[in-house]
Amino acid sequence: MWILYGYFQTIPKDLESAARIDGCTRMQALFRVVMPLSAPGIAATAIFVFISSTNEFLFAMIFSSTRRSKTVPVALADMIGKCSIRYGDMTAGAVIAALFPVVLALIFHKYLVKSLTAGVIKG
Repeated sequence: MWILYGYFQTIPKDLESAARIDGCTRMQALFRVVMPLSAPGIAATAIFVFISSTNEFLFAMIFSSTRRSKTVPVALADMIGKCSIRYGDMTAGAVIAALFPVVLALIFHKYLVKSLTAGVIKG
């Protein structure tokens, strides 16, 4: 919410007012003007929330009771045994777990850069 608040503050109110003058209701102005302009901020927030939720460890460890319900960080932590640590399996699992967020960030790179720089520029 706080991430999107700063981004929505950069969208000029004049655009919404112009849509209202052209005959749009408040909801139409929101969905036809404001939401398309806020797509980079929403994309950056979605990626941030996705990465934060996949790295959640404590709640996932407490609430996962079966092998199928474990998240990747909990499964990687289970590779540490009483007598040995399976370094090869942990490294392979960490690389595979890191691939999806990296590919996702590369796909949405232009939206990320646009949304991160939008808060810096005043105007």
